[in-house]
Amino acid sequence: MPGNSRRIAALLALVLLVFCGLSDWWGQALQLSLPLLVGALVSGALVSWGVPRLRALKLGQVIREEGPQSHQGKAGTPTMGGLLVVPAGLIVGSLVAPGDGRLLAVAAISLSYLAIGGIDDWRSLTRRTNKGLSPRGKLLLQGLTAAAFLAWAAWQQQLGSDLALPLGWVLPLGLLIWPLGLFVFLAESNATNLTDGLDGLAAGCGAVVFT
Repeated sequence: MPGNSRRIAALLALVLLVFCGLSDWWGQALQLSLPLLVGALVSGALVSWGVPRLRALKLGQVIREEGPQSHQGKAGTPTMGGLLVVPAGLIVGSLVAPGDGRLLAVAAISLSYLAIGGIDDWRSLTRRTNKGLSPRGKLLLQGLTAAAFLAWAAWQQQLGSDLALPLGWVLPLGLLIWPLGLFVFLAESNATNLTDGLDGLAAGCGAVVFT
């Protein structure tokens, strides 16, 4: 299985590289290839450096005993990987879009969600169970963080009220953009967390979606 996972990851990386290269060649710019290559180098370096240290600190995943037996092999897998991945994304963003003030706001909410996930993981580790923050507590923290970001975006006149649809259609939402934005933040973060229950599934889906 580990060998298959590595081959699938390598194939996915090759497909993404070819797609980004063709897209940039067509557009005569390095809008996708450069961030992809820089992101791969930065995240690879941070993960290679950080995973052994997470293992040394015994920050390993706790698996529910009543779960599938196939998941028991993940017991002890280093958790709190966001400590390595999120900073890599922020570093790449600062390199490919230097001076963009919006990056600070994106960095702030990314680090805030990283902190929420870190608290959740830490409580799981200290209790030696897979239950960290309560669902209500986690949703409350995520909702407050998302609301603060949306308020900042509205204050900076960066929060539009129209939703662009395929075929050039535009759906005017008005104030409904607020609950929609809040829903997107909560849905995406928790959907990623659930999808990440299987090795490589969140990374594979995310690579396709974000590209």
